[in-house]
Amino acid sequence: MRICRRGCAKGDNLRNRKATKRLLLFTGLILVTVSFLLIALIFLLRYDWMWSWWRTYQQFLKQLEDKIFSIHKTWLFIGVIMALYVIKTVIPIYTTSVVCFIAGAVLPAKIAIPLNIIGTGVQMTIKYFWGKKWGAGGSWKLIRKSDLLRHIIQTEEGTGSPVVLVTTGLVPILSYNLKSAIYGSLDFGYWKFIALSLIGTMPRLLSFTIAGRNLYDPLTPGFLIPIVLITFVTGMTCLSANGVWTAAEKIVTAIMKNTRKKKLKGSPTMIDNSLMRENLTAGRYDDKFAVIYKKEDIEAQKQRYLRVSNEFDEIYGSGKKVSVFSAPGRSEIGGNHTDHNHGKVLAAGVDLDAIAVAAITDDNVIRVKSEGYNMDTISLDDLNPKQVETGHSASLIRGICAAFKERGYNIGGFCAATASDVKSGSGLSSSAAFEVLVCTMLNHLYNSGKIDPVEIAVISQYAENKYFGKPCGLMDQMACSVGSFIKIDFKDTENPLINKVEFDLASCGHSLVIIDTGADHSDLTDDYAAVREEMEAVASVFGKKVLRDVDRAEFEANLAKVREKTNDRAILRAKHFYNENDRVDKQAQALKDGDFEEFKRLIIESGDSSFMFNQNVYTSKYPTRQAVSLALSICADELKGCGAWRVHGGGFAGTVQAFVPNDKLDAFKEKICSVFGEKACYVLKIRPVGGIMMIGE
Repeated sequence: MRICRRGCAKGDNLRNRKATKRLLLFTGLILVTVSFLLIALIFLLRYDWMWSWWRTYQQFLKQLEDKIFSIHKTWLFIGVIMALYVIKTVIPIYTTSVVCFIAGAVLPAKIAIPLNIIGTGVQMTIKYFWGKKWGAGGSWKLIRKSDLLRHIIQTEEGTGSPVVLVTTGLVPILSYNLKSAIYGSLDFGYWKFIALSLIGTMPRLLSFTIAGRNLYDPLTPGFLIPIVLITFVTGMTCLSANGVWTAAEKIVTAIMKNTRKKKLKGSPTMIDNSLMRENLTAGRYDDKFAVIYKKEDIEAQKQRYLRVSNEFDEIYGSGKKVSVFSAPGRSEIGGNHTDHNHGKVLAAGVDLDAIAVAAITDDNVIRVKSEGYNMDTISLDDLNPKQVETGHSASLIRGICAAFKERGYNIGGFCAATASDVKSGSGLSSSAAFEVLVCTMLNHLYNSGKIDPVEIAVISQYAENKYFGKPCGLMDQMACSVGSFIKIDFKDTENPLINKVEFDLASCGHSLVIIDTGADHSDLTDDYAAVREEMEAVASVFGKKVLRDVDRAEFEANLAKVREKTNDRAILRAKHFYNENDRVDKQAQALKDGDFEEFKRLIIESGDSSFMFNQNVYTSKYPTRQAVSLALSICADELKGCGAWRVHGGGFAGTVQAFVPNDKLDAFKEKICSVFGEKACYVLKIRPVGGIMMIGE
């Protein structure tokens, strides 16, 4: 997802907004005034004295018209006009409206109108497919920074809004180039796009063409009326945009003031730690626990929360008001090692989680004591990366705080006690769970919970990439932050498409089991990095940064060249990426169709690809240590013909994922635990939410 940054402080954003609003207001007033002056001019044309000064200039225009139409080279003019449309797609130094006007001025109306329709269609087509392949560029990135504008243009399904497409043709809010590139990048159907775009732009197109046709007699209604319409509509659009913007800001301000008043009247976001324990013991939070934990685990989870609450008092002292937070681990269902090259994944938040009891402090220092580890202490006065922290949890906290500050969000001191069921090396992404937990605490303690799960995931990835030193993709953080069973498409990494996959595993008579082989993968960062680096090395052969931007047919047609520039393993890993990326769509569709047998077949196929092509089942550093390979072989023996299995997560050590028929679950667990230990099997529940404040508001 790049490392996405907001890049400017709140003060700069405020000044930019005010300047933009003033520009809209000024432009709108000028254009509307001009339109009324033109209307007045039309009425004044009835008086003879208005024409006396005009006759000399009119003779000049008549001579110009005669010269142009005496050329008798219609095809030359047509070629020039079409060239202007094509050039406009690459060098936007003039508007499409100008080209329409010129066409009307040099060609008969019966030629100019269809020519402008075709030319506009060609221009839109070029930019549409440009956006489809390379994205919509920086302007779309700026637009998407506003959640309001993004949700207006982009539907929940991730495609473009047809209503906005037509409306922005009627009023000049977006340029043809930008609009076409945006809708191409959103995979909006091409023919539907062209039809709706031309319907929306037709009034403007005809107005400018007719105005151009009447250029040689500009004081006639045939010229002035289209110009009046154009200037009036454009001016009113600017004034309306300014008015809506101002009204929206006032509404948001009023809501925020009302929220603050409610909080002042006694709606605390924190609770006394001892009172929280009383409520917890009395079962007052059982409904919340039932949402994220299995029914049979609720009592054990309550004891876990009580333990962490007591540890908080032991470390930081009693009598503090606290909030309680939870962030899940994740299970990768499909898309093994595809996220870092902007591919697709299937993933789910699970009921094993990291939890925290936290209290705000006023010393600008964050203190986090995780169960079984030394306390991390981070001063917010210095958020630069520290070499000594690389690979340690302190670097993640510091990196998260730096990202919050860079994006203009609030940060501040707090103290926390944490515990995690998502053990390191379990393949359920303990690091991402911890990152999302820290982000969730900062989000609720200092930002009123306003930061959305997608941005939480991006911040978490930034901390892991830039501060912790692991070049991971975004799948782990996204699954932990969003929760539920989701399909994620990282093609547009700044705005990944996230679709919930409605699927009830229990209804299929199967359980999701994670096998922890006990192998440590803490020293395998370079193995994980090599997968990403080799895939990106293949992409660089074609001048791209990631494999998602390289057409597979082009890759397959140039294997000899790729082999010369990279190596054989890089080619195999690229093949895995392409196959796995396609497989994610098939897996999601199989679940939607209720075809669980096909889904299981694809799971096994995915595992085979990871083993043979991606080669991330064991590390070449320790070729005799093949715990994951052994677990996969046992799964194949026990589940052949009835279940499914694959390497889980980053691989090289750690865990295996299996879908086990419920009637075979006990025997399967017994077999696995006899080899890898009594705690080797985790039977998981899919958790419907990501990082949350459990108790405190």
